[in-house]
Amino acid sequence: MAVRWDIAALCAIVVPVAAVLLAGGIRSLVRVSWGGEIAALPVVAEQKVFLDQAGEIDVAIRTMAGRRGYGGIAFALRSAGTAEAAPGRALVLRSRAIDLKGRATVSLHRFAVPAPGAYVLTADGLRAGWEDSDDRLVLGRPRGAATFVRILWVLVASGALIVAVVFGSLALMGKLP
Repeated sequence: MAVRWDIAALCAIVVPVAAVLLAGGIRSLVRVSWGGEIAALPVVAEQKVFLDQAGEIDVAIRTMAGRRGYGGIAFALRSAGTAEAAPGRALVLRSRAIDLKGRATVSLHRFAVPAPGAYVLTADGLRAGWEDSDDRLVLGRPRGAATFVRILWVLVASGALIVAVVFGSLALMGKLP
């Protein structure tokens, strides 16, 4: 049983690099997943919101994971001053994130906000008693491809770490040809 020092040395370099990349990827994924939140609002039929930036925003619902019944809600966003409606569309492919408390945040609708200012958000089709729940409507920036890239980053870094640990261990035990 001869120790393969070349493979063991290479793995000794790859393991700490992959561990640092994995930690950075996880931190970045968490930041992207939760960093785009603008406001968490009560679930009511109509409310005034102030948006400080133009651009796209998602309307999501934060509720306990597994809870259903939010599919029939129709959202509208109009300017408080002019009553002009912001263009929007219901999301067919909904992003979903679950936090450590078991609450799921599911994106339902996306609006293109033309200018910063005061807006009125309406939600038609709310079920009875929703106003008294701990659920929230969450306004946030769309995450899109940024989440996918971070997930890919974490998968590649964790794969490199596992491969380096396994091959480094096999090389030190002399099990490699």
